[in-house]
Amino acid sequence: MPSEGSPTAGMPSSILKNWNPNPNTPPSAPTNPASEMDGNVLTLSWDAAIDDETPTLGLTYNLCVGTTPGGSEIMSAMADSMTGYRKVVQLGNTNHNTSWMITLPDPPPPEFYWSVQAIDACFAGSPFVAGGLDTAAPPDDVDPMPTSFAVQLINPNPFYKQTAIRFDVPTAGAVRLDVFNIAGRKVRTLVNRRMDPARHTSIWDGRDDGGRSVSAGVYFIRLDAASATLTQKVVRIE
Repeated sequence: MPSEGSPTAGMPSSILKNWNPNPNTPPSAPTNPASEMDGNVLTLSWDAAIDDETPTLGLTYNLCVGTTPGGSEIMSAMADSMTGYRKVVQLGNTNHNTSWMITLPDPPPPEFYWSVQAIDACFAGSPFVAGGLDTAAPPDDVDPMPTSFAVQLINPNPFYKQTAIRFDVPTAGAVRLDVFNIAGRKVRTLVNRRMDPARHTSIWDGRDDGGRSVSAGVYFIRLDAASATLTQKVVRIE
């Protein structure tokens, strides 16, 4: 019920009261946190939370990544990672995604800690669930040397913000990695240089060569090398 301020003061104000007898409750914490490291690209994922007032698809997620327990040296959640208290009123920093990729320094830090919370439509946050301590893979756990050109994996696919393309280069030489739209027009060049034999990863952030965000739809990742041309489909969603 509004209560109007004095009309003679020149700056009337309204005080509003919510008469809903059922107050909003925070969502549950996400579950099953998992991580995967590919070179210096870190992929973090978790299962969706649930909430009594906000549909599951309406929840966003807030990610905190650091090199110390509860720290935010790599990615700040702008919230207290121990209590879940929100310091800003906004969507979570990964939006509606339940996975997120971070390109770490090369070489990556020897260990890192991460946690994630769910945010409902009233911007209330759940407790953080900790992904725990993760470490970079030791040298003897690296991928074996590839024997043929290949686009091994595009993850996530479909994607919203960004996706990682993992591809194999068996011999040193010039390599191109391009993105084409469904009409066959090139929209982005991700790689155009000489590369050494290895399994490589390139990140596409959903933008074209001019830095503009491309529309949702079907795109094709094309790997061109001396003896191979390979294409894989990727879908961008809004």
